[in-house]
Amino acid sequence: MHWYALLALSPFPLWALLTASGAVYEELVPQACHPADHCQPHTDQGSRSAGSQWPGPLPLDAWNLVFDDLDERRDVSSLMRTCGQLYTLGSRPLLGLRDLYFKDVSDLRSFCNFVLGDITRRPGYLRDLILTIALPRIRDGDHEEEEEEEEEEEMHPDEVAQEEKILQVIPSLAQILARATGLQELRIGYAEELFQRADISVASEACPAQLHLVTVIASLPSLTSIQLASFGDQTASLLESILPTIQIFDVNFYDARPDAYADCRQFLAPHGNTLTGVRVWNAHMGPPLFIPPPNDPQFSLVRQLTLREVGWLSLPLLVHLFPNISYLVYTTPELAMHGLFDNALEVREANRRALSPWPTLQHLVGGLEGLFVLGLTGKRHRVEILGIAPYQGHARMLHAVLADVLPTNLSLRVGYPGGPGRIHVDHRLDLVVLLRHVPYPLEITHLELHLHMHVLLAVGTYFDVLNMGLIKAALLPFRHLRFCMLHVSRDQYPIIDREPAVSVIQLNKLALDIAAAQPELENLFIDAYFVTAAWAWAVVRTPTSTEVEVINKKEIYGILEREKLYSQLPKVKYTHPVRVVADLAGANEMGVDDGVMRNLPFAD
Repeated sequence: MHWYALLALSPFPLWALLTASGAVYEELVPQACHPADHCQPHTDQGSRSAGSQWPGPLPLDAWNLVFDDLDERRDVSSLMRTCGQLYTLGSRPLLGLRDLYFKDVSDLRSFCNFVLGDITRRPGYLRDLILTIALPRIRDGDHEEEEEEEEEEEMHPDEVAQEEKILQVIPSLAQILARATGLQELRIGYAEELFQRADISVASEACPAQLHLVTVIASLPSLTSIQLASFGDQTASLLESILPTIQIFDVNFYDARPDAYADCRQFLAPHGNTLTGVRVWNAHMGPPLFIPPPNDPQFSLVRQLTLREVGWLSLPLLVHLFPNISYLVYTTPELAMHGLFDNALEVREANRRALSPWPTLQHLVGGLEGLFVLGLTGKRHRVEILGIAPYQGHARMLHAVLADVLPTNLSLRVGYPGGPGRIHVDHRLDLVVLLRHVPYPLEITHLELHLHMHVLLAVGTYFDVLNMGLIKAALLPFRHLRFCMLHVSRDQYPIIDREPAVSVIQLNKLALDIAAAQPELENLFIDAYFVTAAWAWAVVRTPTSTEVEVINKKEIYGILEREKLYSQLPKVKYTHPVRVVADLAGANEMGVDDGVMRNLPFAD
């Protein structure tokens, strides 16, 4: 019998309560229980055995099944508020739900009050906790200037109240975490800032030293995933002392001090036998020309590595540290940091000479400039290149990177304002010239183009009509495409008075032209700001013609899953199938431009 049928046997109006909304923890303090004639006093019972006794029409195990089938926090809390015993029984599923998330001090205080209601049991139910309370950094005394001290003295009353509240709740939070023996995932935004308040709490004797947040987190026995955003002395102390149980290490080493740029290797070293995934932001991974000695530590279990806003890398060091990864993300900071971006060409040539094969790495994602300097060689299945600016230097770097890694599945992100290498519109290349730098022959079967709108406008101006013909012409260097995705976006706000628009007829004509020019194309996807919804077509070929047929959402996601495409179309056009036909005679006149540039060396 399904638990929905069991609900029909209950004397309580549970159907209404299961969809109720409202505060979860504020209403779950002990006195908030709704009275019922057969309710028992609040005593958490950890038993889930088949022989458990339970008053009322349903046995205890049946209610356990009901709770296990609820995955929304408000539904669990609504059911708990119906009866004293359901209140106590629901503590485990309520606290064990994933993504227990707090960004407000008042909500965190309510949560702490609820958990402290049964401090011996409830902390042990926690599995996943997220704290993202926005707090300002407390500057070190040595760096404080007189003006900054004056600003701190004139804090807004709301900021003063926020500080008082967080200092009041930290001892309770520390007490809970000290008993959270089952906590597996912990994510803290503003981590250094929170730990600074914990320091104040201990210094003022509001919290004993053994319950300092850094101390209790470092001692969590079941913690396998830690995510911290912001870095400083307190965060460093935590990472140096945390138990060696971490499998997922995700740390943003952003530090308010301008001279701080941590080498993250020292914090990874204790977890060499457990780490399976590493995500690092705003750090560096050793000197860029460093050759590691054979006895340096390795992280052979890591399969996914993400390095964002990280300086130039030594490829031999990276391969030595993470010999078995299958997925790598690497981006560099937009603003050069002293000593981290010197000698780019020297680093590239040193990495290429190292001949590090890295055969397990088949999915590579990164900024164009970083991938160019990384100098990785050898055929890769999927490559995603970000931060491509449409100008000559980036075009030649694009050629060099693709010639090195020879992907069959390619994603390019072109022309987005604010990305690396943003230039004045008068100096940019158009999309056709840029993609002529794709090495020939390169057998790319799956292509994603993420374009900013100005790439499809006339060179030299933003104020013009879209040149849809650029898309068809730009794809001509790709002669083996089976699947093609096109995404076109603009800034958040329109930059021209009248938005360009493309009619359904024009869109179908574009799809037909692309299909006719690409002899192996099977599916085409277009998701653009100038059309009302995403469109997708299947290409149908006969001996005498090429046809494109609009396909529906279900078919689209089936294709994405089957082909292991990583992009998802956010919106899909619902329409009856439309078929557009072209004569192959016209398509035969389209060929690769003999002027395609090949083997271009890198040049400034």
